[in-house]
Amino acid sequence: MQQRPLALLALFVVNLIYGVNYVVAKGLMPEVIGPSGFILLRAIGALSLFWLVRVFRPERIPSPSKTPSCACAHIRTRSPTRPAWPFITSASPVRI
Repeated sequence: MQQRPLALLALFVVNLIYGVNYVVAKGLMPEVIGPSGFILLRAIGALSLFWLVRVFRPERIPSPSKTPSCACAHIRTRSPTRPAWPFITSASPVRI
């Protein structure tokens, strides 16, 4: 299959998922489920889709390229004194 039709199909599927998500969120959110619960459901759905894709298209990541990523993640989670997003406090227009 050529690249352009495949890209257009992927864009259509993404827009379809976004549209369905919007309609479902508008119908469920204030009364049936809270925003945090809906975000959790979206995350679980995305995780399920990624796992499903991985079953049909396994991809191996070589071990040497995993090491820097794991080291960066470990360093980032081990520095609680630095905020993760320092620019939000200075640039945010919301005052509490």
